[in-house]
Amino acid sequence: MKILARLPWLLPVVGVVAVLAVGIAGALIGVNFASHKTTTTSAGTAIAPIVEPVAVGNDAIAALKSANVAKAPKINSSGNARIVLSGSSTAIDPTLARAMDAAAHSSTPAIDPTVGGFATAATGDRCALLPPPTSGCPAGLLGSVAHILHDPPAFGLVATAYPPTTAEWSAGHGWLLDLHCDADPAHGVPIGILASMPATYQVSVAPISDPRSVRVLPTSSPAAGEVAAFAAALMSDGAPNPIGSTRCVNADGLRAATAYVGTVTGTDYLGRASQPYTIRFNTSGAPTHPGAQISTIGSNIVVVQGLHNSSERVEVRATTLHEHTTVPATCNNAGRAGDDLTQFAHYETTATADQIAQLNAPAGYTGRTTITFNVPEGSDTLVCVRWYPSVGSPSWQQDAPNYESRAIAAAPDRTLPRVTLERIRLNTITSAGFSVATVEGTQCGRFGWFSDHGSQGPVALCDNYWLARGGASAAGERLWDRGFSGDLAVSTVTVSADERHTERFVLPLARDTCFGYCPTLPSPAEYNIPLTGNVNDGYAVFRVDWTQGYSNGRSDWVISPTEDQAIASPPSPNFPQLNTDVDWQVNVPRTDQDWGNAIWSIGADRPVHYDLKLTLQPGVAAPSCKPGQGALEVTGELADAVNQSVEFDGVCLGTSYHAEITLDDHAGHVVTWSENNVASWWPPETSRVHVPGVRARLQYVVDAQGFPHSTLTQLTMTVGGVSLPNGVQPDALCSETGHFHGEGAQDVVLSSHTTLHLLMRISAAGTFSQLTNPDGTAVGPPQCNDVVEGRLIDIPFTIDLLSVLYSSGQDAPCVGENLNASTPYPLHINVCALYAGLGR
Repeated sequence: MKILARLPWLLPVVGVVAVLAVGIAGALIGVNFASHKTTTTSAGTAIAPIVEPVAVGNDAIAALKSANVAKAPKINSSGNARIVLSGSSTAIDPTLARAMDAAAHSSTPAIDPTVGGFATAATGDRCALLPPPTSGCPAGLLGSVAHILHDPPAFGLVATAYPPTTAEWSAGHGWLLDLHCDADPAHGVPIGILASMPATYQVSVAPISDPRSVRVLPTSSPAAGEVAAFAAALMSDGAPNPIGSTRCVNADGLRAATAYVGTVTGTDYLGRASQPYTIRFNTSGAPTHPGAQISTIGSNIVVVQGLHNSSERVEVRATTLHEHTTVPATCNNAGRAGDDLTQFAHYETTATADQIAQLNAPAGYTGRTTITFNVPEGSDTLVCVRWYPSVGSPSWQQDAPNYESRAIAAAPDRTLPRVTLERIRLNTITSAGFSVATVEGTQCGRFGWFSDHGSQGPVALCDNYWLARGGASAAGERLWDRGFSGDLAVSTVTVSADERHTERFVLPLARDTCFGYCPTLPSPAEYNIPLTGNVNDGYAVFRVDWTQGYSNGRSDWVISPTEDQAIASPPSPNFPQLNTDVDWQVNVPRTDQDWGNAIWSIGADRPVHYDLKLTLQPGVAAPSCKPGQGALEVTGELADAVNQSVEFDGVCLGTSYHAEITLDDHAGHVVTWSENNVASWWPPETSRVHVPGVRARLQYVVDAQGFPHSTLTQLTMTVGGVSLPNGVQPDALCSETGHFHGEGAQDVVLSSHTTLHLLMRISAAGTFSQLTNPDGTAVGPPQCNDVVEGRLIDIPFTIDLLSVLYSSGQDAPCVGENLNASTPYPLHINVCALYAGLGR
């Protein structure tokens, strides 16, 4: 399954690393760019005028009204803009589509869908951009823009240790060009680097087991003539090579047979710095445990990926750090240092052999977990990825991670607008609906108004809290990111008599948005919007205020170098550990017995003596339903690292038990595991034993004898504590003879000890009448009046309904059993049951 099939809405501009990914993937792995199919509703897109603001309080439309001007002037507009209507989807930008295809073929973070770079130099040097500003920059190459035919690409890099050899690359394995890196171990570990621009590179490495022992390699500068050749390519008619720089760096003086994690950074010849790129390798040339792969979409979404093998599972945690936290930002105390983010989308895919090789991971690491988080603007987020033993390992091992990879992702910092419906006036209009969305089509807020509400206000329509997360959302595992460039679209729908009128406008807020350090906020502004072409019909005034959310001062994403750590197994606690990740197996035979058996496998981290019981109340073993079996309790000895199967033959049908087990090791440490203990908690998912009952079709006939001229005010049958939904419906509720008869059928679940109860109340009637025809036949039901309330009688019948059931057999007719009670009223019941399977 392609991950990108789950990411269809990536509309912002392709960022630094993604642009590089398009070139590298297209040149090196021969991607065939597939056409992306998208769904476009009939609504699609629309053209809307761009409304210009007025000073706060300058209600021009109100002034027109007071001047009794009948027709509104043209809206204060600076042009038109295309907007995506909410709920629809549009074609993906072709450049982004190519990046998505490239990402689908690689597991490298730089080639994943990384979108969100802004067109500013990382150094903040305006003159480093091409083309440069028309004034204020020194003369020279950057000032001589007349002959430059191609803008320099955004700067990014990718790297790997032990790049493929010439033979491997020629055979189509590996994603790097043949760099002719020296693979001689005497010269150290070869590191291959590809970049979009000629650059100076810095490489630092440290053992994963000793992250403080950092070795910084000598700086690697561009080769002679490399910058000049690339600059000449920008000024030539032909397009420059998407790979502007290839480099080999040898990391020597490292520890033998040791796993390392390294960081590669670069500064291109225009002074722009790259994001740090993480590499992992073993000096023996062996594969290494994969770490976190962190990429971004838009300015608010972080995508975290991790490869794992069949014996591991990956857990990802993202925590937005508090602005002034003094708690160290580590994965162990992330919750105290910030606020955990909720997973936005989570999906599992399979990595290919080439993708595994690109990350230098072991061959068995075919599982690929991808999780996305919606990150608030301007925030610093700690991303923690941990690898745990997977299901199948003992539970005490599953709770202890064996590997950790972490980094800090700093989201771009931006000012945010807040849109308020400040004032509204409906004259001939009976009702109006207002909605605000991003111009990319993601709904922000809506509100309905009626003419009898007058001119009340204000009402918040689009809160900056929602915009702080970039207008992104998810449905199940599908991520929707239409982006938030900054402009907002306002839609109005008005109804006047039988006429419906729709208007759309664009608030040009992107030009006021500030990224990075913003010492002052834009001034508040108001937008006057006539609801129709006639100001007499009605108008609305929208106010926009600006706020600053988190303030990290970043104008673009900054991902810190990734830190990896192999985590040693924690010391075993003093008391014995129980493997609680084992399910119970319950068997209910189709025979004439009213019990089944339950089987469980005991596993502990040391030799123990055990006492296992099934309980209905804590600490007390429940009785067995099998004759002569006593209580449901088993004791025994468990050898070291040996699972032992235990069987309870005699569990009662239709019963739920709680399992408890006491473990006593040879050192005298005693512990009881149950769902009631905190330190030795046995989760209910595996500690509860649910024994199914027998589903049956119960048929019954009830006859009761009261006294003459009596009325039946209540007759209810209960089976196993559950009342039959419709009760027992007698033929008559008022009887001259006092005889009442009822029959019916009901689906029930029978347990080992199912009791049948009949609740009955027969009351005396003060008067009794029956209308008759001239020939003496009855007309309608008899009438009981002046009823004296009788006594409610609970008549229990202890009956083995399972015996009644099994005596009938699967296909035999329902014979049933007769039950009689003499007091206080003569009562006769015939009941039988037909087998319908097992269930609850």
